[in-house]
Amino acid sequence: MEAARNLQIYKYFASIVDEYDMILGYIADDRMFVVLDRFFNGDITELALIHSLSALKLGKQYAALTQKACDQIKILEEKELSEEVALLHQ
Repeated sequence: MEAARNLQIYKYFASIVDEYDMILGYIADDRMFVVLDRFFNGDITELALIHSLSALKLGKQYAALTQKACDQIKILEEKELSEEVALLHQ
C-alpha cells in the first residue's frame, strides 16, 4: 500500500476524504482484493482498476473518520454473530 501513496489516483481520493467527517465506500471482498493485488503488482493500469472495481457491484459501507462523526452514531440494534451464522450468509 505504501507504493500507492505516490500515485495520482491515491492523492486524489486522499485529498477528497480529508474534507469529511464520514465517508461512504464500497465493501471490500475477495474479488476486490484480487483486482487490487493485480493493480499493485503492476499487472493492470489505473484505468483498468477503476473499470474492474466498477463492474464488481460491491455493497456499500459507512466509515466515521472523526470523533464528531463517531459521536453522531446511534446503535439501533445489536446481534451476536457466530461462525455458523456467518457461513449461512455467504
